[in-house]
Order: sequence, then structure tokens, then C-alpha cells
Amino acid sequence: MNPITMNLGRTVLMGLAAVLAACGGPDPTPAKPAALEAVALSDHQVRLSWPAAAYARTYEIERSTAKGVYELLAQGTDTTYVDGTASPDQRYSYRVRALNRGGASGWAESGEVITLPKPTPRAHLEGLFGPKRDWPLVATHGVLLPDGTLMSWYSQDTIGNHRDNTDPIYHTNTRVDLWNPRTLEHRAADNNTTDLLCVGHVVLSDGRLFAAGGNLGATNGSDHTNYYDPARGAWTPGPVMAGGRWYPTLTLLPNKEVLIIGGSDAQGKDNPVPEVLQSDGTLRLLSNARTDTWDLNHWYPWMFVTPMGKVFHAGSTNRLRFLEPSGQGAWDEGYPRDGKNRWYGSAVMYQPGKILVIGGGGPDATTTLLDVSVYGEPTVTPGPPMAYGRTHFDATLLADGRVFVNGGNDGEKFSDEATVYDSEIWDPKANAWTLGATAQVPRNYHSTALLLPDGTVWTAGGGGCGEGCTVNHLNYEIYYPPYLFEPDGSGSSRYARRPSLTGAPRTLAYDQRFTLQSPDAPSIASVSLVALGAATHGFNMNQRFLELPITDRGAGTLQVTTPANPNLAPPGFYLLFILDKRGVPSVGEIVQLE
Repeated sequence: MNPITMNLGRTVLMGLAAVLAACGGPDPTPAKPAALEAVALSDHQVRLSWPAAAYARTYEIERSTAKGVYELLAQGTDTTYVDGTASPDQRYSYRVRALNRGGASGWAESGEVITLPKPTPRAHLEGLFGPKRDWPLVATHGVLLPDGTLMSWYSQDTIGNHRDNTDPIYHTNTRVDLWNPRTLEHRAADNNTTDLLCVGHVVLSDGRLFAAGGNLGATNGSDHTNYYDPARGAWTPGPVMAGGRWYPTLTLLPNKEVLIIGGSDAQGKDNPVPEVLQSDGTLRLLSNARTDTWDLNHWYPWMFVTPMGKVFHAGSTNRLRFLEPSGQGAWDEGYPRDGKNRWYGSAVMYQPGKILVIGGGGPDATTTLLDVSVYGEPTVTPGPPMAYGRTHFDATLLADGRVFVNGGNDGEKFSDEATVYDSEIWDPKANAWTLGATAQVPRNYHSTALLLPDGTVWTAGGGGCGEGCTVNHLNYEIYYPPYLFEPDGSGSSRYARRPSLTGAPRTLAYDQRFTLQSPDAPSIASVSLVALGAATHGFNMNQRFLELPITDRGAGTLQVTTPANPNLAPPGFYLLFILDKRGVPSVGEIVQLE
């Protein structure tokens, strides 16, 4: 039904109710509120909102704790309410019903919400890790999907009992979890054809997840590819590759195709020929771009789309090379980076054409800055060192463009010895690291991390070495970055009031001027796009950050311009944030750039 017609009908019904009341007649039974949304604002506040219900005179709100007993919280005529009596880090459920003289409606329920943890005195400087919470599997692979859910998996079982067994019966399916960060609900989304451990994965321009490769035991790679469609909630097989791939990297290209490179084949040997998933769903071999003639590390190589449209190899080995992915492919001659083999380190493109290379190599605290904004020999500059050397860590772009690094150890697999619990944050504007908050759980080999739509970072996993292994971490922690806090004036911290993004287009074109709605528009300093993450083994194959120019503003609107072309931001799905003059971000909206 047309929304205008629906609103007009609702107005007529409400008006009729008022007439009946004025005449002294009985009220019709009120309608049940259509939905109830509960959002934690801080460690003691939860905002409730619901649409107006027909024939409602007042509303009654109840709250329950984890024990499940509801108690009256408030009554009133508004369709919003802020519960300011909550306690830190507690689970609550809410329900609301409409009342009038004719009776009461049924209850609309919110589902569970968890209040935020109590800020530490230095939260505005270091951020804060929330409490450790259970997770249904060792989350080694993590992807944020366009519907806002987080998909994670390990292997056929939750902890890798048969990870290295080469018997095919152990590699025909995968336990996959889907988690809604707003409702905290988990549901299964298992794959019934492939062991997806050690695949490469990326969110396609149409919103589907594409995964290539998989595990056949030991270091043997599957030739399978798979699609997951969030709209249908279903996996489907993709085209079979020319060879198996275990530890490949996938890169979304400006023309919506996907580069598949690296990995080891069904015999555990390096797969030397890249492939491209084409727009028609077929695969094309890059037979002129073989990778067995130079020192490419075939296990999750760090590949990035550059502003010229070529793909750039940044590591982990020392050789820097540009790849032309069209046709049968071609590499340029290559250049040295920093003389280091940074195995199990990481790299992040923090601005178009600018890459931060971090740690690795068992372990290393040094960093290197690369500028590949123009074609030719990259500009290579030593970066500032971290406070700690790290290998097997995660590196995540934040909503403001800073890089958050957590976890890591001395390079030993399946070991929590020498764990680095302190996180660090790199600021590209200052070109400096600062110490972040301290985690409670080791996040080393087989851990992962993703930026969530609310601007926090999900950190999870580590281990996956079967029964009897002491480093299987079936849990997660949420990291709350410093931009979510402010000094409270007494030497401590409190949650900052966040700017509100009330309207954003669902789809955006390139070089387009578009409008955002926000009651905080006069105080907004920047607008950012962050590609949805797809991370595993210390490398996020999908993330990238862009700041969008604000060209004009009104009392409640912002005029913003999208990237000029897909070389700067390949077509796909992005988190869009507005940030105020204090650097505090809104909750992100997921938009499609096409």
C-alpha cells in the first residue's frame, strides 16, 4: 500500500477515535504497536521507539532482566522513551502496549539488548574492550554482509577436530554462523558442499558473498567456489576453478569482477596462475601473469586496487608489483619494499593509493608506508614502529580512518605464549601510534576482527586445533574506540553524545552530489565511507576508507559528493558515517555504490 494512503488512513482512524471519545462513547480496542526497537545509548541508557498505534491514548512500557520477569517501567503518550535506570553491561528485554478506555492491545517486544560497559577513566584515550562473551565456533573467517549481519565460520566442526585429515569425508560441509549485532541473535547458515576453512572471500557488487577455495586437509586446497545470497539466505555452488586454492586472496575490481590469486592446490603446492571471476559468472585464467617466477608468498598475498585501476601486490614478501588484471593479465617489473618478509603481518589501504604495511615476520614492530597513487615506482617510507612486535594479529579501519591493531604474538601457531594483549591505534594524520585498551583474551593465529555498523570492532576467534587444545577461543569481545567517549570533567570518561544520521540514500552513483539528513548537520566535520569487511588470517580483503567532501549544508542537511570513479572505490557496499567536530561518529548506514 502507498505510504501516503497508509498515513491518511491512520489519521482518519485516530480522528474517529477522538470523536468517539468526545461523544462519550467507548474506545475501540487499541491496535498493537507494529514494532519496538531498543538501542543501548550508554552504560545506563536504552532508547526505545515504536510507531504510533491506532486508537492509542497512552502506552505502557515494561522491562525484564535476564531472569525473564517483566516489571512496569513507564506510561506516557509519546512513542519514544529513554530508560535511564539501566545498569552497565546488562541484558534487558522491553515490551510496549497501547491503552485506552476500551482496553489494552497486545505487547510488542524488543528482543534482547545489552547496555554498554562502564567506561574506564582512560576510555576517551584508549577505548574499551567489553566483556568476553560466548561465540558458537572459533571465528577464523568473518564477513559483514549488506543486511548488517555478521557471518563467521571455521570448518566442518566448531574447533577443527579434522582440520588436517586428508580423508574427503571431513571436507564436505562447514558450520556457519549468522549473528545480528542489534538483536544479538545467532542462526545457522551452514554450507553443505565445501569445507570453507582457509578460503578467500569478498562481498560482491550485488551484495552476495563470494568464496573461493577451501580445505582438503593439511595445506591442500579445494577448487570449489561458493556464493551466499543474504536476500535468499542460501548458499549455491559457483564455477569450478582450474586448480585448488588454500589461503587465496580475493580482490573486488573496479569493473565488478573478482581477482583470485595465490593459495595452494589439491596437492599442497603453490597455485601459480591467477583467475578472474567475470561478470557473467565464468572464470578467466590470467595465464600471462604467473606467480611462480618470482617471490610471491602464495598464502593470502596482500592485494589492493589502485587509483589507476591496476592491482598492487604489497606483500607479505619484499617484492612490490603492479598487476594488469584484464585479458590474460600482466605483471610489471617490480620494486623492493623494505627488505623484510613480513609473513602473517598485515597491510591496510587507509586512503586511495596509500598503504600501511604492519609487523609480521615473527614478530616485528616496524611499519612501512607505501604510496601507489600514480603508476610507476612506489614511494616507500619507513613508518613509525608499534610499541609491540606482532605476528598473527588483526588490523581494522575505524570509522574515522584510523587503523586499530589488536592481538598477535611471536609468530608461533596455536600458541598463546607471548600474546600481546594491548591494542594500538595508528593515526594517518599524525603518522603516530598510540596505545589502546587491553584485551582479556588472546587473539592470535585464526583470530579475526571487523568494524560493525555502530562504529565498534568485533574481535573473535583464535586457535581451532581440535579437542584437547588449550587455545580454542569460542568467544568474542567488542572494542569501543576512543571516539565513542569524552572526558567527564572529573578525570574520568563518559559516553559521548553521537550525531544522528536520519536519512541517507540506499544507492549512490559515482561523482554524484547527494543529500544526507541530520539534525546535527551544522556540527558535522566529515563524512566517511568504509567498505564492508571480509577478514581472515590477519588480512581484510574488502576494507578500504574514503573521506567524502561536504560541499554544502543546511540546518538539517548535508550536501556530499561520492568518489569520482570506481578505481577509488570499487562498486559494492559501504558503511557511511558522519562525524562531528569532536570526531564522534554516527551509527553507520549501509549504502550501495554502483
